[in-house]
Amino acid sequence: MANDHEQLVQQIADQVIAALRARGATPAPGNAPGRAPQSPAPIHPPVGVCTGDYSKFTELQTTRPLTTPRQTTSRSPQRNAVGVPPITHPSSPTPQAPTPALKGFVTAHQLEAAIKAAPDGVATLAADARLTPLAADFARHHPAKVRRASQQSHNPTNLAHNHATTSAPWLWWADAHCPAVQSLTADHRDRLRPATAPRTDVGLVEVVSDLARLVAQRRVQGGLLFVRSAARPICYANRCKNLRAVVGTCAETVDEAVRELGANVLVIEYPYISPATMSDLLERMLAQTPDLPANVARHLTDLHCR
Repeated sequence: MANDHEQLVQQIADQVIAALRARGATPAPGNAPGRAPQSPAPIHPPVGVCTGDYSKFTELQTTRPLTTPRQTTSRSPQRNAVGVPPITHPSSPTPQAPTPALKGFVTAHQLEAAIKAAPDGVATLAADARLTPLAADFARHHPAKVRRASQQSHNPTNLAHNHATTSAPWLWWADAHCPAVQSLTADHRDRLRPATAPRTDVGLVEVVSDLARLVAQRRVQGGLLFVRSAARPICYANRCKNLRAVVGTCAETVDEAVRELGANVLVIEYPYISPATMSDLLERMLAQTPDLPANVARHLTDLHCR
């Protein structure tokens, strides 16, 4: 029985040795007595990540045809020596062309279509564009979605001329302290003159009286009143013969008041208007010269006589 086991072990050993010889390897000395040891098969260190180029593997040239590396395409990014795609920085987005300004008579439907087509969701009106009644209501209810292109912003020569002809400052007054109003008036300190009237009800009457006198003397262009409620300032200012006050609810309101009435007093209810909108209203008022149209002057004269 022991001889059978020995014969089985010997047969297995012979088959293993024959397989190793076929692969070019030999067992270590002592495993098979009487057999001559052979040199081990050479071991090559790893060359790197396979790129499809087998020219570096000389032992494979007889078994695999030599190929050239694959050409990189836009869908297969080229890899570096460690096999990691190179870092690519996203290109800056292509700036979109601004939507053209609406001209002539503009309807509410045109405003809505322009808002949808604009990249920033804001419709742009030409400086001389006119709104239909429905479009004007839409602009008053959505002041942040409608802006008017300023003629001065596109013509530096006209802008400089307007500033030269409107060298007189504008008088401003606020009924209480507001950080947004304080910052806004500080940014335009070269065009604004603060009123000395106190921030009280009596001060409101005083500043309106001073404003009417200074406008008549051509010492100021007009006035800016920052208040919590516009009811009394509008009533008091429009009682004065040479003052034409308007409540600044949106840019369209200011533009129409300046164009149709030559408004020279802007009343802003600062608790209900964002600082950005407030700045836009102020800049529009400062960029114009309050000229009273002749037909409006006749109508005001007739009304004062009654």
